[in-house]
This record gives sequence, structure tokens and C-alpha cells, in this order.
Amino acid sequence: MAREPDITNGNGKVAQADYEALSQQIAALKSDLAGITGTLADMGRHQSRYAAAQARATADQLRDAGAEQVEALRLRANDAVDQADAFVKERPGTAVAIAAALGFILGLASSRR
Repeated sequence: MAREPDITNGNGKVAQADYEALSQQIAALKSDLAGITGTLADMGRHQSRYAAAQARATADQLRDAGAEQVEALRLRANDAVDQADAFVKERPGTAVAIAAALGFILGLASSRR
């Protein structure tokens, strides 16, 4: 056990009242520090939850934007296929000539490797 320090009031007498007051102030300070520590921990947990909610909201927004872009690209691809079908039906000879030319060019490019 800790023993009480020899605190004197200048004339050699122990200032017991001062020692007790100081002990009470230290106990109050410890209690205040424990309260501050608890408050800081609560603030940290709150900030953590807030940051997680913000991250989820941002991820949802990005996912929705990506889905919209995918849908737009799918529609554009379908339009391109429809246009190609229409071109082949309207001008089958030209379509065959273009396909033959592309095949010839690709054949030349692949044989030079």
C-alpha cells in the first residue's frame, strides 16, 4: 500500500486538509478523463458509422450510374445491329463487296505477322 507523503505547511505541521483536497481533485480529474475518453470513443464510433454510410451511398450512386451506362451502350449496340441489318437488306451486293474487301484486308494483315 502507498503511504501518505509527508506534506507540511511550512512550519513543519502536516497540512492534512490540503492533502485530502488534492486527493479529491485528483479523483475528480480521473473521473473527468474517463468521461472524456468515453465521449471520444463514442465520437469515433459515430464518425465510423457515418463514413461507412457515406461510402455505401457513393457505391450505390456509382453502381446506378454504371447500370445506366451499360443500358445506354446496349441500346446503341442494338441500334448498330439494326442499321447493319437494314443496310444488308437494302443493298445486299454492296454488303457482300464490303465484307469481301474487309476479309481480304484482314487476311493480308494477318499473313504479314
